[in-house]
Amino acid sequence: MTTTAQVRQVLNPLLSRHSDLALVGRFLIIKPVHHIVRGVFVDRCGNPNEFVPTKVVDILLPNRTMFTLGWGGRLYKAPYRIWDANNADAVSIMREMIEHEVLPELRKITSFDDFVAVASEKRPLRERVGYEAFTYEHMLLAIAHGDFDKAREIWDSDPKISRYMKSKNPSFYPALLNNDRSALAGFLHQWEAQTIETYKLEKFWEPTPFPLELEEGR
Repeated sequence: MTTTAQVRQVLNPLLSRHSDLALVGRFLIIKPVHHIVRGVFVDRCGNPNEFVPTKVVDILLPNRTMFTLGWGGRLYKAPYRIWDANNADAVSIMREMIEHEVLPELRKITSFDDFVAVASEKRPLRERVGYEAFTYEHMLLAIAHGDFDKAREIWDSDPKISRYMKSKNPSFYPALLNNDRSALAGFLHQWEAQTIETYKLEKFWEPTPFPLELEEGR
């Protein structure tokens, strides 16, 4: 299996050329991190000489207890279906693809709406379960935008959300019923912080107000 040292060796040229990049283990991230984590995770597999790069786009909500690859998708470029660490040409093309194709695309994703557009794209491995099925996340995004009517509608449409939240956080729904912006924003910030801790991105995270908090001051 490829090592984190090999990943760093391959990606070091990008780190030296782009001040907005950081490498956390195998995860090349765009910094700073606000509500959305963006980057490329260079995984390993059973083949001891293979890099498995995956584009990562994901929101920090809900709180994650383990790392996920989000909604980006694996990176391929003909003629290479396998990124062989011992093939200098393949490694060079992988690095160029990340630098000149993937990173510019990821840098454009700066809002929740941008994220939803990316997550909603149809992909072969996501045909059966598209992003529209992730009702819990959609409810949290509605809250983040301050659209409490929509959030309550989603809550009412999916009994699993009610059961989960009432067991994990019984004070959440009363806050939603009362349009309590301060309490709801507090929950969202807390959950983001927990995800950041899981991903070990504390050094690169800049806590940022949610749209619902910006609307409050208007």
